[in-house]
Amino acid sequence: MVLVALVAGACVGVAVGLAGGGGAVLAVPMLVYLLDQSVHAATTESLVIVVAASGAGAVGHARHHTVCWRLAAAFAAAALPGSVVGTLANRAFAAEVLLGAFAVLLLGVSILTWRQGRRAGIDGPDGCPDINLRVVALAGFAIGSLTGLFGVGGGFAVVPALVLLLQVPIRRAIATSLVIVTVVSTAGLAEHLVADAGIAWDVALPFAAAAMVTAALGGTLARRIPQQVLVRGFAVLLAGLAVYLIVSVTLLGGPPNG
Repeated sequence: MVLVALVAGACVGVAVGLAGGGGAVLAVPMLVYLLDQSVHAATTESLVIVVAASGAGAVGHARHHTVCWRLAAAFAAAALPGSVVGTLANRAFAAEVLLGAFAVLLLGVSILTWRQGRRAGIDGPDGCPDINLRVVALAGFAIGSLTGLFGVGGGFAVVPALVLLLQVPIRRAIATSLVIVTVVSTAGLAEHLVADAGIAWDVALPFAAAAMVTAALGGTLARRIPQQVLVRGFAVLLAGLAVYLIVSVTLLGGPPNG
């Protein structure tokens, strides 16, 4: 079990560094299908993993001065109330409903991410844009709600939001996303713990440790891989995962420990 957690964590860490936190969406399915965790437990345990991996990735990107700090602070502040709402809603839904909704969400985000890839190879201004407070408030609250509800950092939605809605250059969006995800996921984890959510620490800690170690590697690779290849590859991964989860919920009886 520990070996599986270490390998899974290493994969998630690389994905987090590559995709600006978005790779953390892999944690919930891995915890459920590879490590035999219930869906509700996985949504809490994944936040432990997200905090570790995204925090490590954010440090690496910050050293290269690619984080838009003012934007990160504003976005995180808007997301924090949403994470409270999402956490309260988490326990109200059955496991199959949560996983099915999560799958549909992934499918939609994969489409947005693929479209984002059309712009990833286009050169443009590399600085941090002006902050549109209305867009930041709405997008931040919505993504914070996803963090609390599904136990994901929200990076898979933060990066497209930064690029498509706020015109942030892709490399800065990845770096800024990691800071936002770290702050919001920490708050979401605290709320889950206050709600007395159970955590299998023997699974979560080795998973998180491996993810934290390899997140820096993902950040290094992100600076070397062509951005269009990176973005579209991640979109395909999200779509494949979404299809698998939909098949699992509708045809295979749902998660093993629903």
